[in-house]
Amino acid sequence: MAGMFVQKYMTTAVDVERLEISGIEIRGNRVAHSMRIRFVLPEELFVATRQRGNVREPEILF
Repeated sequence: MAGMFVQKYMTTAVDVERLEISGIEIRGNRVAHSMRIRFVLPEELFVATRQRGNVREPEILF
């Protein structure tokens, strides 16, 4: 309950209209079983956002 409050009111940007998702990272897997069906679920899910229009230019480093 406290975690949801902190995420909603303290760590989330107020102006979400100009935000876009720039990447999703999945860390770890958890296996769950239900009625002889095996589910593989992520343990942690990180969503990276950025302000719309702030596009990073790719660089090639040798």
